[in-house]
Amino acid sequence: MRTRFTGEVVPVTPGTSAEDKRISDRCILLCFLFIIIITSPLSATMIYGVGAGDSQGVYSINVDAGTTSLRFATPGIEWYGATDGDDESSIFGVSLDGSLYRIDVVAKATTAVGSFGTVAIKELAYDELNDVLYGTDYSSLYSIDIVTASATLIGSLGGNAFWAMDYDASIGKLVGVSGENSTYSIETATGAVTIVGPTGQERITDLWYDPVSGKTLAVGYNPNGLYTMDSSGAALPIWAINERILGLGRPIPEPCTLILLAAALPGVMRRKRPA
Repeated sequence: MRTRFTGEVVPVTPGTSAEDKRISDRCILLCFLFIIIITSPLSATMIYGVGAGDSQGVYSINVDAGTTSLRFATPGIEWYGATDGDDESSIFGVSLDGSLYRIDVVAKATTAVGSFGTVAIKELAYDELNDVLYGTDYSSLYSIDIVTASATLIGSLGGNAFWAMDYDASIGKLVGVSGENSTYSIETATGAVTIVGPTGQERITDLWYDPVSGKTLAVGYNPNGLYTMDSSGAALPIWAINERILGLGRPIPEPCTLILLAAALPGVMRRKRPA
């Protein structure tokens, strides 16, 4: 006897090959992993935000439902911005006092990495593909050492004050929104900017590129809201939210889950042809 994924128990019919059984077993594994992924708190629809003032703390943001909830308070720490982390449980954040933090959204804890020194970094963007953390003091682009928080100047941002920024892996560039409410692409090697177009919103405070959907989300205020960015640079409203979120980020997917999923896929897709 064997158990099909539906739970129905059926007899193994004469002539069923070992290859068929392996395919069935891998299908069960694949479905199991799929369930783990879509029910994970780090799913593609759950991101995290940080705020200051009345919205001080770390927030969970359900993109599909348009809901926000306080993940945990950060007494004594107010935030300028955030970006994706380099592990499966944390994101990077920058505080109003000029320090880089790791924000563990699973353990609900913050760990100071270090001070940026004389550079007043206010916004972050992380390139997961090349393991490079970028920062801006609104007017210049820097690379940030994730171990020491030391900031190294890359170049000027062309006289623009950038309030929001993230790395877009689909184009291999940073994307930023200026204080004049226009969207730009930014060269990571030089800081050179190219205008894309106006956002159509009063204030966009951060961007987050979703590597799963290939879309870029944004948060802003006046009014507080969650937006999606289109190819013209416009920020299109999705949901109104209660908090004034200043930074967005998400931990990277858990490696073991992705490895197991990758291992299961070839066996599911490959089937022995009947003789």
